[in-house]
Amino acid sequence: SVPVSVLALLQRAGFDPFDWSAAAMVRPISSVGNATFLGGYLAMAAVASLADAWCRPEARWWRVLPAMLATSALVLTLARGAWIGAAVGALGLIWWGSRAAAGRWMLPLAVAAAAAASALVPGVLARAASLSRPTEGTAGGRLELLEMGVRALARRPVLGWGPDLSRPAMHRVIGADFEARYGDARIEDRAHNVLVDLALWGGLLAVVVFVGLLVLIARSGWRQRSDWTVVAVGAALVAYAVHWWFNFAVPDLDVVWWLLAGTLLPAHAEPTRGPVRVPMFVVGPVAVVVAAVIGVVATDRLIADHQVARAVTAESGQDLGSARRHYTQATRTTPSTTTYREIAARFALRNATVAEGVAQVKKGAPGYAVVDLRLGDGNGLDVIEALHQARPEARACPEA
Repeated sequence: SVPVSVLALLQRAGFDPFDWSAAAMVRPISSVGNATFLGGYLAMAAVASLADAWCRPEARWWRVLPAMLATSALVLTLARGAWIGAAVGALGLIWWGSRAAAGRWMLPLAVAAAAAASALVPGVLARAASLSRPTEGTAGGRLELLEMGVRALARRPVLGWGPDLSRPAMHRVIGADFEARYGDARIEDRAHNVLVDLALWGGLLAVVVFVGLLVLIARSGWRQRSDWTVVAVGAALVAYAVHWWFNFAVPDLDVVWWLLAGTLLPAHAEPTRGPVRVPMFVVGPVAVVVAAVIGVVATDRLIADHQVARAVTAESGQDLGSARRHYTQATRTTPSTTTYREIAARFALRNATVAEGVAQVKKGAPGYAVVDLRLGDGNGLDVIEALHQARPEARACPEA
Protein backbone atom coordinates (compact mmCIF):
# COMPACT_ATOMS: atom_id res chain seq x y z
CA SER A 1 0.00 0.00 0.00
CA VAL A 2 2.97 2.38 0.44
CA PRO A 3 3.35 3.34 -3.28
CA VAL A 4 -0.43 3.89 -3.55
CA SER A 5 -0.45 6.09 -0.44
CA VAL A 6 2.62 8.10 -1.48
CA LEU A 7 1.19 8.77 -4.94
CA ALA A 8 -2.08 9.97 -3.39
CA LEU A 9 -0.24 12.35 -1.08
CA LEU A 10 1.84 13.70 -3.97
CA GLN A 11 -1.30 14.33 -6.00
CA ARG A 12 -2.94 16.23 -3.15
CA ALA A 13 0.23 18.28 -2.74
CA GLY A 14 -0.10 19.37 -6.37
CA PHE A 15 2.41 17.06 -8.00
CA ASP A 16 1.03 14.26 -10.13
CA PRO A 17 3.99 12.48 -11.75
CA PHE A 18 1.68 10.85 -14.30
CA ASP A 19 -0.48 13.93 -15.05
CA TRP A 20 -3.65 11.85 -15.13
CA SER A 21 -6.01 14.63 -14.17
CA ALA A 22 -5.93 18.07 -12.62
CA ALA A 23 -9.05 17.03 -10.69
CA ALA A 24 -6.90 14.52 -8.83
CA MET A 25 -5.22 17.40 -7.01
CA VAL A 26 -8.45 18.10 -5.07
CA ARG A 27 -9.36 14.50 -4.25
CA PRO A 28 -6.43 12.17 -4.90
CA ILE A 29 -7.09 9.08 -6.97
CA SER A 30 -3.58 7.56 -6.88
CA SER A 31 -3.39 4.59 -9.27
CA VAL A 32 -6.99 3.50 -8.56
CA GLY A 33 -8.72 6.11 -10.72
CA ASN A 34 -11.47 7.15 -8.28
CA ALA A 35 -11.21 8.87 -4.90
CA THR A 36 -14.04 6.84 -3.33
CA PHE A 37 -12.59 3.52 -4.49
CA LEU A 38 -9.17 4.62 -3.30
CA GLY A 39 -10.68 5.39 0.10
CA GLY A 40 -12.04 1.85 0.39
CA TYR A 41 -8.65 0.36 -0.42
CA LEU A 42 -6.83 2.65 2.00
CA ALA A 43 -9.30 1.82 4.78
CA MET A 44 -8.21 -1.82 4.46
CA ALA A 45 -4.54 -0.90 4.19
CA ALA A 46 -4.53 1.51 7.14
CA VAL A 47 -6.20 -0.91 9.56
CA ALA A 48 -4.11 -3.91 8.48
CA SER A 49 -0.87 -1.89 8.64
CA LEU A 50 -1.71 -0.63 12.12
CA ALA A 51 -2.37 -4.20 13.27
CA ASP A 52 0.92 -5.34 11.74
CA ALA A 53 2.80 -2.68 13.69
CA TRP A 54 0.88 -2.83 16.94
CA CYS A 55 -0.21 -6.41 17.53
CA ARG A 56 2.72 -8.51 16.41
CA PRO A 57 4.87 -9.72 19.33
CA GLU A 58 8.10 -8.13 18.02
CA ALA A 59 6.77 -4.59 17.55
CA ARG A 60 9.04 -2.13 15.72
CA TRP A 61 8.36 1.58 15.42
CA TRP A 62 9.13 1.74 11.69
CA ARG A 63 6.33 -0.73 10.96
CA VAL A 64 3.79 1.98 11.75
CA LEU A 65 4.92 4.16 8.81
CA PRO A 66 2.72 2.39 6.21
CA ALA A 67 -0.29 2.85 8.52
CA MET A 68 0.48 6.56 8.92
CA LEU A 69 0.83 7.05 5.15
CA ALA A 70 -2.35 5.11 4.38
CA THR A 71 -4.31 6.98 7.08
CA SER A 72 -3.14 10.40 5.85
CA ALA A 73 -4.04 9.55 2.26
CA LEU A 74 -7.39 8.11 3.39
CA VAL A 75 -8.33 11.35 5.13
CA LEU A 76 -7.48 13.36 2.02
CA THR A 77 -9.70 11.23 -0.27
CA LEU A 78 -12.75 12.80 1.46
CA ALA A 79 -14.45 9.39 1.11
CA ARG A 80 -16.86 9.42 4.05
CA GLY A 81 -17.94 5.78 3.72
CA ALA A 82 -14.30 4.71 3.83
CA TRP A 83 -13.74 6.93 6.87
CA ILE A 84 -16.57 5.19 8.69
CA GLY A 85 -15.27 1.78 7.63
CA ALA A 86 -11.75 2.53 8.84
CA ALA A 87 -13.12 3.84 12.15
CA VAL A 88 -15.16 0.68 12.74
CA GLY A 89 -12.22 -1.57 11.83
CA ALA A 90 -9.88 0.44 14.06
CA LEU A 91 -12.31 0.24 17.02
CA GLY A 92 -12.42 -3.54 16.68
CA LEU A 93 -8.64 -3.62 16.51
CA ILE A 94 -8.32 -1.41 19.59
CA TRP A 95 -10.72 -3.67 21.50
CA TRP A 96 -8.48 -6.66 20.79
CA GLY A 97 -5.18 -4.80 21.07
CA SER A 98 -6.05 -3.20 24.41
CA ARG A 99 -5.52 -6.64 25.96
CA ALA A 100 -2.95 -8.27 23.67
CA ALA A 101 -0.81 -5.20 22.97
CA ALA A 102 -1.16 -3.25 26.18
CA GLY A 103 1.63 -0.77 26.81
CA ARG A 104 2.29 0.02 23.14
CA TRP A 105 -0.16 2.88 22.73
CA MET A 106 2.42 5.15 21.08
CA LEU A 107 1.95 3.30 17.76
CA PRO A 108 -1.83 3.84 17.39
CA LEU A 109 -1.40 7.36 18.76
CA ALA A 110 1.10 8.06 15.95
CA VAL A 111 -1.49 6.96 13.39
CA ALA A 112 -4.13 9.14 15.08
CA ALA A 113 -1.71 12.09 14.91
CA ALA A 114 -1.23 11.51 11.17
CA ALA A 115 -5.01 11.57 10.72
CA ALA A 116 -5.34 14.75 12.76
CA ALA A 117 -2.60 16.48 10.76
CA SER A 118 -4.28 15.57 7.47
CA ALA A 119 -7.59 16.87 8.81
CA LEU A 120 -6.08 20.37 8.89
CA VAL A 121 -5.96 20.42 5.07
CA PRO A 122 -8.67 22.80 3.75
CA GLY A 123 -11.93 21.04 3.00
CA VAL A 124 -11.43 18.01 5.22
CA LEU A 125 -13.19 19.32 8.33
CA ALA A 126 -16.11 20.65 6.27
CA ARG A 127 -16.43 17.23 4.66
CA ALA A 128 -16.38 15.58 8.08
CA ALA A 129 -19.06 17.97 9.33
CA SER A 130 -21.33 16.92 6.45
CA LEU A 131 -21.61 13.48 8.09
CA SER A 132 -24.16 15.07 10.43
CA ARG A 133 -26.34 16.01 7.42
CA PRO A 134 -26.88 12.71 5.58
CA THR A 135 -29.89 13.98 3.62
CA GLU A 136 -28.04 16.90 2.02
CA GLY A 137 -25.62 17.15 -0.89
CA THR A 138 -24.17 14.05 -2.48
CA ALA A 139 -25.19 11.91 0.50
CA GLY A 140 -28.81 12.91 -0.02
CA GLY A 141 -28.58 12.00 -3.68
CA ARG A 142 -27.22 8.57 -2.82
CA LEU A 143 -30.05 8.00 -0.38
CA GLU A 144 -32.47 8.69 -3.22
CA LEU A 145 -30.59 6.21 -5.41
CA LEU A 146 -30.82 3.65 -2.61
CA GLU A 147 -34.56 4.17 -2.32
CA MET A 148 -34.87 3.89 -6.10
CA GLY A 149 -32.95 0.62 -6.04
CA VAL A 150 -35.20 -0.82 -3.34
CA ARG A 151 -38.31 0.10 -5.35
CA ALA A 152 -36.83 -1.52 -8.45
CA LEU A 153 -35.99 -4.63 -6.44
CA ALA A 154 -39.58 -4.83 -5.20
CA ARG A 155 -40.68 -5.52 -8.77
CA ARG A 156 -38.42 -8.59 -9.13
CA PRO A 157 -37.39 -9.60 -5.61
CA VAL A 158 -36.57 -13.30 -6.09
CA LEU A 159 -34.24 -13.47 -9.10
CA GLY A 160 -33.53 -9.79 -9.68
CA TRP A 161 -33.05 -8.14 -13.05
CA GLY A 162 -29.86 -9.84 -14.21
CA PRO A 163 -26.14 -9.00 -14.19
CA ASP A 164 -25.28 -5.37 -14.93
CA LEU A 165 -28.93 -4.43 -15.45
CA SER A 166 -29.28 -2.07 -12.49
CA ARG A 167 -29.65 0.97 -14.72
CA PRO A 168 -32.65 -0.14 -16.80
CA ALA A 169 -34.23 -1.50 -13.61
CA MET A 170 -33.87 1.83 -11.81
CA HIS A 171 -35.05 3.76 -14.86
CA ARG A 172 -38.42 2.07 -14.46
CA VAL A 173 -38.96 3.70 -11.08
CA ILE A 174 -37.05 6.97 -11.44
CA GLY A 175 -38.88 10.10 -10.33
CA ALA A 176 -39.75 12.79 -12.86
CA ASP A 177 -37.83 15.47 -10.96
CA PHE A 178 -34.64 13.45 -10.30
CA GLU A 179 -32.80 14.51 -13.46
CA ALA A 180 -34.00 18.08 -13.10
CA ARG A 181 -32.57 18.34 -9.59
CA TYR A 182 -29.30 16.47 -10.05
CA GLY A 183 -28.47 16.65 -13.76
CA ASP A 184 -25.24 14.81 -14.58
CA ALA A 185 -24.13 14.71 -10.94
CA ARG A 186 -26.13 11.51 -10.29
CA ILE A 187 -26.03 8.64 -12.75
CA GLU A 188 -28.80 6.26 -11.75
CA ASP A 189 -26.93 3.01 -12.49
CA ARG A 190 -26.25 1.85 -8.91
CA ALA A 191 -28.05 1.89 -5.57
CA HIS A 192 -24.72 2.57 -3.78
CA ASN A 193 -25.28 -0.27 -1.34
CA VAL A 194 -23.61 -3.61 -1.99
CA LEU A 195 -26.59 -5.69 -0.81
CA VAL A 196 -29.20 -3.79 -2.82
CA ASP A 197 -27.01 -3.75 -5.92
CA LEU A 198 -26.37 -7.47 -5.57
CA ALA A 199 -30.09 -8.07 -5.15
CA LEU A 200 -30.84 -6.09 -8.32
CA TRP A 201 -28.47 -8.39 -10.20
CA GLY A 202 -29.34 -11.75 -8.67
CA GLY A 203 -32.35 -11.24 -6.42
CA LEU A 204 -32.69 -11.98 -2.74
CA LEU A 205 -31.34 -15.49 -3.36
CA ALA A 206 -27.97 -13.97 -4.30
CA VAL A 207 -28.04 -11.86 -1.12
CA VAL A 208 -28.68 -14.97 0.99
CA VAL A 209 -25.66 -16.72 -0.55
CA PHE A 210 -23.50 -13.62 -0.10
CA VAL A 211 -24.48 -13.14 3.55
CA GLY A 212 -23.91 -16.86 4.14
CA LEU A 213 -20.35 -16.51 2.87
CA LEU A 214 -19.78 -13.53 5.17
CA VAL A 215 -21.06 -15.53 8.13
CA LEU A 216 -18.71 -18.43 7.34
CA ILE A 217 -15.75 -16.06 7.06
CA ALA A 218 -16.64 -14.25 10.29
CA ARG A 219 -17.16 -17.52 12.17
CA SER A 220 -13.82 -18.90 11.01
CA GLY A 221 -12.00 -15.69 11.92
CA TRP A 222 -13.61 -15.52 15.36
CA ARG A 223 -12.39 -19.01 16.21
CA GLN A 224 -8.81 -17.93 15.43
CA ARG A 225 -8.98 -14.55 17.20
CA SER A 226 -6.03 -15.39 19.41
CA ASP A 227 -3.75 -15.09 16.37
CA TRP A 228 -2.73 -11.48 15.75
CA THR A 229 -2.45 -12.03 11.98
CA VAL A 230 -6.09 -13.16 11.89
CA VAL A 231 -7.06 -10.05 13.86
CA ALA A 232 -5.20 -7.85 11.38
CA VAL A 233 -6.91 -9.43 8.39
CA GLY A 234 -10.30 -9.45 10.12
CA ALA A 235 -10.13 -5.76 11.03
CA ALA A 236 -9.19 -4.88 7.44
CA LEU A 237 -12.09 -6.97 6.11
CA VAL A 238 -14.51 -5.23 8.47
CA ALA A 239 -13.29 -1.80 7.35
CA TYR A 240 -13.88 -2.55 3.68
CA ALA A 241 -17.21 -4.31 4.36
CA VAL A 242 -18.53 -1.18 6.08
CA HIS A 243 -17.31 0.87 3.12
CA TRP A 244 -19.30 -1.58 0.93
CA TRP A 245 -22.45 -0.52 2.73
CA PHE A 246 -22.12 2.99 1.26
CA ASN A 247 -20.77 1.94 -2.12
CA PHE A 248 -21.03 -0.83 -4.70
CA ALA A 249 -18.87 -3.76 -5.68
CA VAL A 250 -15.68 -2.86 -7.57
CA PRO A 251 -14.12 -6.08 -8.95
CA ASP A 252 -10.69 -4.47 -9.28
CA LEU A 253 -10.54 -3.95 -5.49
CA ASP A 254 -12.98 -6.57 -4.22
CA VAL A 255 -10.58 -9.29 -5.34
CA VAL A 256 -8.17 -8.10 -2.63
CA TRP A 257 -10.92 -8.44 -0.03
CA TRP A 258 -11.85 -11.97 -1.12
CA LEU A 259 -8.22 -13.10 -1.20
CA LEU A 260 -7.74 -11.82 2.35
CA ALA A 261 -10.99 -13.46 3.41
CA GLY A 262 -9.79 -16.76 2.00
CA THR A 263 -6.83 -16.72 4.37
CA LEU A 264 -9.24 -16.96 7.31
CA LEU A 265 -10.89 -20.15 6.11
CA PRO A 266 -9.50 -23.44 7.46
CA ALA A 267 -7.32 -25.45 5.10
CA HIS A 268 -6.78 -28.55 7.25
CA ALA A 269 -9.53 -30.84 5.92
CA GLU A 270 -8.29 -34.26 4.89
CA PRO A 271 -8.60 -34.85 1.13
CA THR A 272 -10.83 -37.70 0.09
CA ARG A 273 -8.38 -38.70 -2.60
CA GLY A 274 -4.89 -37.95 -3.74
CA PRO A 275 -3.94 -34.51 -4.97
CA VAL A 276 -4.70 -33.68 -8.59
CA ARG A 277 -1.53 -32.73 -10.40
CA VAL A 278 -1.97 -30.36 -13.33
CA PRO A 279 0.97 -30.13 -15.75
CA MET A 280 2.73 -26.78 -15.80
CA PHE A 281 2.38 -26.54 -19.57
CA VAL A 282 -1.37 -26.25 -18.89
CA VAL A 283 -1.22 -24.02 -15.81
CA GLY A 284 1.19 -21.52 -17.36
CA PRO A 285 -0.82 -20.54 -20.47
CA VAL A 286 -4.09 -20.50 -18.51
CA ALA A 287 -2.58 -18.20 -15.89
CA VAL A 288 -1.24 -15.87 -18.57
CA VAL A 289 -4.61 -15.69 -20.34
CA VAL A 290 -6.52 -15.07 -17.11
CA ALA A 291 -4.06 -12.37 -16.03
CA ALA A 292 -4.29 -10.72 -19.46
CA VAL A 293 -8.10 -10.70 -19.41
CA ILE A 294 -8.22 -9.27 -15.89
CA GLY A 295 -5.60 -6.68 -16.82
CA VAL A 296 -7.50 -5.54 -19.91
CA VAL A 297 -10.84 -5.33 -18.09
CA ALA A 298 -9.34 -3.39 -15.19
CA THR A 299 -7.18 -1.12 -17.32
CA ASP A 300 -9.80 0.04 -19.84
CA ARG A 301 -12.11 1.31 -17.07
CA LEU A 302 -9.19 3.04 -15.36
CA ILE A 303 -8.13 4.77 -18.59
CA ALA A 304 -11.73 5.77 -19.35
CA ASP A 305 -12.14 7.27 -15.86
CA HIS A 306 -8.97 9.28 -16.34
CA GLN A 307 -10.21 10.55 -19.71
CA VAL A 308 -13.55 11.62 -18.21
CA ALA A 309 -11.79 13.39 -15.34
CA ARG A 310 -9.58 15.28 -17.80
CA ALA A 311 -12.65 16.11 -19.90
CA VAL A 312 -14.44 17.57 -16.89
CA THR A 313 -11.40 19.70 -16.11
CA ALA A 314 -11.16 20.89 -19.72
CA GLU A 315 -14.87 21.69 -19.87
CA SER A 316 -14.71 23.71 -16.65
CA GLY A 317 -11.90 25.70 -18.27
CA GLN A 318 -14.01 26.24 -21.43
CA ASP A 319 -11.59 24.17 -23.49
CA LEU A 320 -14.44 22.38 -25.26
CA GLY A 321 -12.26 20.93 -28.00
CA SER A 322 -10.08 19.06 -25.51
CA ALA A 323 -13.13 18.05 -23.48
CA ARG A 324 -14.82 16.56 -26.55
CA ARG A 325 -11.65 14.69 -27.47
CA HIS A 326 -11.32 13.17 -23.98
CA TYR A 327 -15.00 12.19 -23.81
CA THR A 328 -14.73 10.53 -27.20
CA GLN A 329 -11.61 8.66 -26.14
CA ALA A 330 -13.41 7.39 -23.05
CA THR A 331 -16.25 5.94 -25.13
CA ARG A 332 -13.81 4.31 -27.54
CA THR A 333 -11.79 2.78 -24.70
CA THR A 334 -14.86 1.01 -23.28
CA PRO A 335 -17.26 0.59 -26.23
CA SER A 336 -19.41 -1.94 -24.35
CA THR A 337 -20.07 0.37 -21.38
CA THR A 338 -23.09 2.66 -21.74
CA THR A 339 -22.09 4.93 -18.85
CA TYR A 340 -19.36 6.70 -20.78
CA ARG A 341 -21.54 7.09 -23.87
CA GLU A 342 -24.24 8.75 -21.76
CA ILE A 343 -21.73 11.12 -20.19
CA ALA A 344 -20.39 12.06 -23.64
CA ALA A 345 -23.92 12.53 -24.98
CA ARG A 346 -24.83 14.85 -22.13
CA PHE A 347 -21.70 16.88 -22.79
CA ALA A 348 -22.73 17.17 -26.43
CA LEU A 349 -26.20 18.38 -25.44
CA ARG A 350 -24.77 20.93 -23.00
CA ASN A 351 -22.40 22.40 -25.58
CA ALA A 352 -24.10 21.77 -28.92
CA THR A 353 -24.57 24.60 -31.44
CA VAL A 354 -26.80 25.16 -34.44
CA ALA A 355 -23.75 25.27 -36.69
CA GLU A 356 -22.61 21.84 -35.51
CA GLY A 357 -26.09 20.41 -35.94
CA VAL A 358 -26.45 21.74 -39.49
CA ALA A 359 -22.96 20.51 -40.36
CA GLN A 360 -23.83 17.04 -39.07
CA VAL A 361 -27.03 17.02 -41.15
CA LYS A 362 -25.09 17.94 -44.29
CA LYS A 363 -22.56 15.24 -43.51
CA GLY A 364 -25.26 12.57 -43.27
CA ALA A 365 -28.91 13.28 -42.51
CA PRO A 366 -30.35 10.68 -40.08
CA GLY A 367 -33.82 9.22 -40.42
CA TYR A 368 -34.66 10.13 -36.83
CA ALA A 369 -33.20 12.79 -34.56
CA VAL A 370 -33.74 14.18 -31.05
CA VAL A 371 -32.91 17.90 -31.15
CA ASP A 372 -32.45 20.20 -28.17
CA LEU A 373 -34.17 23.51 -28.84
CA ARG A 374 -31.84 25.44 -26.52
CA LEU A 375 -28.53 25.44 -28.36
CA GLY A 376 -25.55 27.63 -27.66
CA ASP A 377 -25.83 29.89 -30.73
CA GLY A 378 -29.51 29.71 -31.62
CA ASN A 379 -32.63 27.60 -31.80
CA GLY A 380 -32.74 23.90 -32.50
CA LEU A 381 -35.63 24.48 -34.92
CA ASP A 382 -33.02 25.64 -37.46
CA VAL A 383 -31.42 22.18 -37.25
CA ILE A 384 -34.81 20.49 -37.72
CA GLU A 385 -35.49 22.68 -40.77
CA ALA A 386 -32.11 21.74 -42.27
CA LEU A 387 -32.86 18.07 -41.57
CA HIS A 388 -36.19 18.19 -43.39
CA GLN A 389 -34.60 19.98 -46.33
CA ALA A 390 -31.92 17.31 -46.61
CA ARG A 391 -34.26 14.40 -45.92
CA PRO A 392 -37.98 15.25 -46.10
CA GLU A 393 -39.13 11.90 -44.66
CA ALA A 394 -36.93 12.25 -41.56
CA ARG A 395 -38.62 12.53 -38.19
CA ALA A 396 -37.43 14.93 -35.51
CA CYS A 397 -38.31 15.06 -31.83
CA PRO A 398 -37.67 18.50 -30.31
CA GLU A 399 -36.70 18.73 -26.62
CA ALA A 400 -37.13 21.91 -24.61
